[in-house]
Formats: sequence, C-alpha cells, structure tokens
Amino acid sequence: EKKKWSLEKNRDKNLHDSMQRSKKNLIDYAFNNQWTHFATFTVNSELCDRRSLAACNKKIGTMLNQFRRYFCEGFRYMIVPEKHEDGAFHYHGLVTFPEGQEFTPVRVKGRTLNTIDYFTEFLGYNSFSLIKNQIKAAKYITKYIDKQLKAGHIRNIREQIPDAKLLLHSRGLRKAIKLFFRKDALPEAIHR
Repeated sequence: EKKKWSLEKNRDKNLHDSMQRSKKNLIDYAFNNQWTHFATFTVNSELCDRRSLAACNKKIGTMLNQFRRYFCEGFRYMIVPEKHEDGAFHYHGLVTFPEGQEFTPVRVKGRTLNTIDYFTEFLGYNSFSLIKNQIKAAKYITKYIDKQLKAGHIRNIREQIPDAKLLLHSRGLRKAIKLFFRKDALPEAIHR
C-alpha cells in the first residue's frame, strides 16, 4: 500500500510538472514572438471526432503544418485546446500571417469575421482578429490554459491520454533568453 501511494504521488507530481511546463512555454512563446492575429478554430464533427483530443490535435496540427508548407511559408502559430461543457474541443491561439494574407469576410451576428477557406474545408469554423496590443493578446491567451487548469480538464485529459499535447505550435518560435552571471563577474554595487 505504501508503494501504491508513492506511485500515485509521483504521478501527481509529474502531471503537475507537465502542466507547469506547458504554461511556461505558452507564456514564453506568447510574449517573445510577434503575433498578427488572435485565432479561433472549432472542429466540425463531420470531419473529426470533436470529443477526442488526440484526433483533434492530429487534424489541426496536420492542417496548420500543410497550410504553412504549401500556402503560406511565413505562417506561425501557437494554439491551445479548450474543452466545451459538452465535451467537445475547440482551439484558441495566436498566429502570424505574412503581409498580404487574404481572408474571406463572413458576417456572424452583425460582425464581420475573417476566415480562411482552406481551414473551413479541412477542419470547420475559424476566425481571425487583428491584434492591436501584443501584451494584452499574450495575457489573454494564457487565460485559456489557466481556465482549463482550474476546471480540472487538463488533469482529466492527462489521466486519459498521458502524452496529450496541451500546446501546439510551429517550429522556430522564440523563447525567453536565459542569462547567467557569475557572482564574481558582477559589479561590486550589485553585491550589496
């Protein structure tokens, strides 16, 4: 019984550490890259099992990487899954399009939203809003992972799918630079 308790404790610690790494990486990527648009993706249940995070991650990851490879070389993304109350997943994120990206305007509830037809055909509903304030956008996206942590969704997801990705991003995104100083190399005024 003591061994079982120890294994359970390790599993909880590993889960906690994994969630913290995901959150740290999200914050690093959000604040250390220039983003042009806030993105929302909703999975069409006719195209993918909306209640399977693994299936949704695979579908959206393939879509975003193919878009970058074949249609828009300068495209970069960072997205996080969010679980609806009905158990279906959708995604929010920050993306960068090169200048001149064309969108299809769609009227929804009196607002004009920008969409991309390729994403609509491959996955389902999508919308892109121009980012006016980088810091506000970065803070806003971090709320989604906090919201999932507080609701316990991430813990449930990790228990069901241990290797589930909670943050999907394109390669080559910048992270914070770590600076290390030797104490003896710092000016004397800093030691006081």
